Amino acid sequence: VLSVGSCIDLGCAQKKAPEMIFQGNVDNQILADGTKAEITEAVQKCFEKSGRKNHILNLNHGLLERTPFENVQHFV
Repeated sequence: VLSVGSCIDLGCAQKKAPEMIFQGNVDNQILADGTKAEITEAVQKCFEKSGRKNHILNLNHGLLERTPFENVQHFV
């Protein structure tokens, strides 16, 4: 499993290493500071780029301390 940041194009990474499982790719700043609509959009973009294959939905670099619990609930 390879963790990828939000700045990495997930679809491109999967094409270059189709045998690899990737995790991450949702910007933790969006989870901390974004609206529910922005969080939903970030998750949908990950699913669109990954095709829902070989990808574990996760944050790019962990949960920021200031992240509202309501945003975490919405993400899950």
